[in-house]
Amino acid sequence: MLTTKLTTDQYTDLMKMIDYVLDSERNHYLETVDSHESEAAENHIYTVARRVSDVFNPTRFNHAFDIAFSVENTDPDGSATAEELIAALEDKLNQFKADPQSIIEAAGAPFDTYEVE
Repeated sequence: MLTTKLTTDQYTDLMKMIDYVLDSERNHYLETVDSHESEAAENHIYTVARRVSDVFNPTRFNHAFDIAFSVENTDPDGSATAEELIAALEDKLNQFKADPQSIIEAAGAPFDTYEVE
């Protein structure tokens, strides 16, 4: 399992090296097989290349969560100032920092998820 995060330049260089190796293997393999086997070889090489790419450039997903918080003030209509909202969010964040497991319960399951392109 890959544990080191690659920079964009490192990833690009690595993919160029992989492409070079795969091209060399493809050319060597295609020289030694007949046309019927060459399609299977191309499919195999593509599958290997895709797997390598997936390891170094895995599919990313964006998950959206809701977290509730409350504001106490003297306004009977439920209005809150920007300062009150920020202070309440900071209080909630401090609660999560003091008990990190509580954010898992507060967030629950995401209400939306999509693949990042």
